[in-house]
Amino acid sequence: MAENEENTLEKLAENVDNLISLCEQLKAERDAALNRVAEIAADLANANAKIRTLEQKNRTLQSMQLGDVSVVAAKQNKAQLSKLVREIDKCIALLNT
Repeated sequence: MAENEENTLEKLAENVDNLISLCEQLKAERDAALNRVAEIAADLANANAKIRTLEQKNRTLQSMQLGDVSVVAAKQNKAQLSKLVREIDKCIALLNT
């Protein structure tokens, strides 16, 4: 019976050692995972900052394009107004004759 108790105690001690080893391994994995989460959070913050910067640049470019369109429209309007002024001048000249 004493030998059986010794075997049981040896198995129990072995199981405890295995559990301690597993616990240390899991703690190391947890620490590595927490470090990775911190790295990913930092990457996410950087990506969000870059997105905000790019969105601002996009808005600036869009407003510049709207300005370009209005410049083109202004040139077209000016040409059309010049044409109308010439026509009005012709009409006034005809009225004066």
